[in-house]
Amino acid sequence: MLPEGKLTPVGEQEASMARVVSHIFRDEILADRFEWHVANFDRDAKKPQILRRTKAFDDAFRAFRDTNPTLTVPDALLAWIRTQLTPATKEARKGTPEPFPGSNFGSKAFTALWIRSPIQASGETNKVIGFPILSPRYRAAYRKLGFQGPITDPDLLDAITRRVTNATLQPVSTFMNAVQDRLAFARRAGGRGSRSGSTYFNGAAYNPRILITLVTIFRVHYNFFEVRQYVSPINRHEETAHVQDGTTSLAVLGSDQRIEIPKQRRRAPLKRSPAMRAGIHQVKADSESPKLPNLARVLYQPLARP
Repeated sequence: MLPEGKLTPVGEQEASMARVVSHIFRDEILADRFEWHVANFDRDAKKPQILRRTKAFDDAFRAFRDTNPTLTVPDALLAWIRTQLTPATKEARKGTPEPFPGSNFGSKAFTALWIRSPIQASGETNKVIGFPILSPRYRAAYRKLGFQGPITDPDLLDAITRRVTNATLQPVSTFMNAVQDRLAFARRAGGRGSRSGSTYFNGAAYNPRILITLVTIFRVHYNFFEVRQYVSPINRHEETAHVQDGTTSLAVLGSDQRIEIPKQRRRAPLKRSPAMRAGIHQVKADSESPKLPNLARVLYQPLARP
């Protein structure tokens, strides 16, 4: 059972998904409570390529912010992306352009225009975004553009810009990597046992309901109670704090001596939980050690009296 509200899953080009999503969420689609976005990026890019592309994006966006100092970071990002969107196509054998998606997503039931995202961050470089299922408010106008565009309607361009900005797999990918590395139950769930060094994981012994419960507990702790350093490449300044001038000490190897040296870095990352960064858990902007929420209020919220 899904909660009330709009649902917008972001995934990759999975062939089986193209055949079942529209049937599973038929009622939500008709009620304008469901959209489906697909992200495709260069998975074969090496680290030097990723760093070059990320630096080019960072330099371009920083230059745009310098010329528009009155815009906030979210508004500046949307304004910059709005001018950078281009249709994504593939080259056919004869050199003519053809639609970007494969045959499964090339159905007439889906929109044909896929967009190249200018955002080069979080390891997702050369990203292309598709909108197989789009809100009825924009679907008819978007379908008329074919697979080459361009988007000339200002309202439609603003809507697609917002969706391209939010289409990323990074939060889910980070969470699933944390689950795999830190929750032993999830490593071999439902499969055969496995040995890793002196550790043995007997995955077949776990009840799926127990696994779901453990992942839910881990998700709540991960999002609300675990503060850690994270600096977005788009908003580095507001996610770091100024380091006061002073000195720090370094130990001399092989002795008890310590050497005082001036501090090198000018800004240090703030420790925040995902809920704090998303604005779900409000904290003061100048708080260096924010208080974590009350566990009882997160896990137990009694119904309001009539």
